[in-house]
Amino acid sequence: YIFKVHKQIPPTLGMSSKAVAQVNGVLQDFLDRMIDMSTSVASTDKKTTLAARHVQAATRLIMPSELAEHGISEATKAVAKFAR
Repeated sequence: YIFKVHKQIPPTLGMSSKAVAQVNGVLQDFLDRMIDMSTSVASTDKKTTLAARHVQAATRLIMPSELAEHGISEATKAVAKFAR
């Protein structure tokens, strides 16, 4: 995933392959934690299918407050755009 994002930065800035691998590892770890927490929230809710509200709850539990609100706002916009 980080390779797609890396292509969007200006060509005057660069990242070494080690830095890209490190950032990719951090993102993968975060995604794993989000999946674990989302499934935990869904199972607590006695649901077998993840819903957006489960992911939102997991986001609030894992991320610091301001970052969580920004993430939820961006995710809500993405879901609305996808639903069109």
